[in-house]
Amino acid sequence: MKKFVLSLVTFILGIIGVLYCLISGTVLKRLYTRSGLTDSIEEYTYALSSPAIIGLLLFGLIAILGLVFSILHARNREK
Repeated sequence: MKKFVLSLVTFILGIIGVLYCLISGTVLKRLYTRSGLTDSIEEYTYALSSPAIIGLLLFGLIAILGLVFSILHARNREK
């Protein structure tokens, strides 16, 4: 029972970490373009910073492992 709860907590923490990295790592970048004699036009794009991508991978792996272990412990508990 303790392993099952620990696996679920690990999964939930992994999901929270993924969401946090997505929210905090998203950067709004401005792109300036010039065409002829007109003023620059601002275009906005969303991008992820490189530490956020690494955090997404790590927390995503933690979430997947937590989910796999919780499924394995749930199957063993049914037997």
